Parts: sequence; C-alpha cells; structure tokens
Amino acid sequence: MGKLAITGLVFGSLLVVLLILGAIYIYRVRHIAHRVGAFELAIRPNTSEEWTSGVGVYSANQLDWHRTVSLSFKPRRTYVRGGFSLGKPIWREGGKVVEIEVTDRYGSRFFAMHDSSYDGLVSWMESAPPKADLFA
Repeated sequence: MGKLAITGLVFGSLLVVLLILGAIYIYRVRHIAHRVGAFELAIRPNTSEEWTSGVGVYSANQLDWHRTVSLSFKPRRTYVRGGFSLGKPIWREGGKVVEIEVTDRYGSRFFAMHDSSYDGLVSWMESAPPKADLFA
C-alpha cells in the first residue's frame, strides 16, 4: 500500500468515528430533551462568570442536570428535592429569563432558565413528592 492509500484509510476511519460520535450526540440530546419534565437550564458556579448550558429533568424526588455538550447519558449534577434552596429571582432579557442563586450542602451556584421553567421549578419545590399508594 502506498502513502496515499494509508492516508485515505486513516482519513476515512476518522470520518467514520466522527460520524458515529455525532450520531450518538444527536441521539443523546434528543433522548434527554424529550423526556417528560425536561427544560433548558444553564448553570454557573458562584465564583465564575461563565455559563454552562444544559437540560434539567424533573423526576419525583430529584432534579437532574445534563450538560448539553457531552456524550454521557448520566446527569452531571443531581439536586434532591428539599436538599437545596432557591434565592431571590433576577429577571433578565426583559423578563423572559430568570437567574436564581441555588444553595445546597456543596455551596451555591446560579441557575438561568426561561420564566415558565422557573414557575415550574418553584411549583416542584413547593409541592410534595407523589405517593405510590395514593389510590391503592
């Protein structure tokens, strides 16, 4: 085999790997974003000015946060219901985006989300978790 053939083989292999990774990424984002209770949620540490975009997903007892740019299907952070508190909301972008300080046992950070998602978060925090034996 000549150098050109080897270069073509390497380039073709890299292209296939990139296509597979791209397909996994697209599938992952669609899978997470289409779950019941999913919403856009950006997070930034209290000590930083840089936001990291992601998707928050409510479940009965916790809020999972998945980074947008990742191949992992596992949440990057998990917030247990009742294990964190919300600060006073700050309205940005003409009232369409809400920034809020969140404090848990690990410290504080900021969440940013659409105003309707904020309403959902507050409702979820204030409500009791569902009980399995409610109609049993």
